[in-house]
Amino acid sequence: MDAVITGNVEEIRLAAGTKVAVSQDFNLLFNLGRVKEGKVGFIVKDLENGCALVQWENTQNSSICNISYLRIVN
Repeated sequence: MDAVITGNVEEIRLAAGTKVAVSQDFNLLFNLGRVKEGKVGFIVKDLENGCALVQWENTQNSSICNISYLRIVN
């Protein structure tokens, strides 16, 4: 089951293997990334500019701006 997160989300702790999708439109979600095996990622929604930042431990970060929806796809 998908978990759709909207609104003032500051931080979400993710389990390894979790797929993450973000979008400007609820009907046009796209995959942003997946938490690597044995790692824990975080999604932080910057409330000032509407950006989501996915941070993987010991790896590069991924970000996308102007989003309205965050979805964790299990």
